[in-house]
Amino acid sequence: EFVPLLVVANEKSVEKELGVRATFSDIAVSVAQFFGIENTFPGSSFLKS
Repeated sequence: EFVPLLVVANEKSVEKELGVRATFSDIAVSVAQFFGIENTFPGSSFLKS
């Protein structure tokens, strides 16, 4: 199953493909990292991608 994901960090964001993520929990990890919330969710953040 594939679900499209659109992420916009700010008005100066550069278009970049994130590829196929391993799990939906990558979204939770990325959102938590963005807001500075410590988490133990499985998955990996795509913010530095």
